[in-house]
Amino acid sequence: HDSSKMGFLVKGKPLSWKESDKVREYVKKHGVEQFIHIWKKNKDREDLDFLWGDEVEGFLCQLTEKEGKKAIKLSLRGSEVLEKLKEAEKEETEKAEEKAGCGTCPPSVIFHPEYGCFMIETTPSAPYGGFVRDLRCVEANMRLRRAK
Repeated sequence: HDSSKMGFLVKGKPLSWKESDKVREYVKKHGVEQFIHIWKKNKDREDLDFLWGDEVEGFLCQLTEKEGKKAIKLSLRGSEVLEKLKEAEKEETEKAEEKAGCGTCPPSVIFHPEYGCFMIETTPSAPYGGFVRDLRCVEANMRLRRAK
């Protein structure tokens, strides 16, 4: 089992809101059980570098106006938007690598599907390391992701 992919939806597509509601409690329970299992298995390891990251989750919304009334609706176009973001990021990666501020910062971002088809998650393209200097990279990378 490849734990580097754990948590990311790599096959299939996100569930609709109605479909996800049916399995929400199962996902919560088994997510906690999975975390506890992994923690117990690895809590005493000392042979690995300390690598960490973060994620920014976004909801896809559409602002509509009809007869002077404004409404916000969830957009269920996550798969379509995700593909466009991935393609744009692929084209911009080289530019971002040239502009990487402190040299150790992840130069770009990765877009992932999230729990519902109205959500997208972004993470740094590489994990942060275990040094104080890595903390300087977090805000810059979050700004980069939000700008996308």
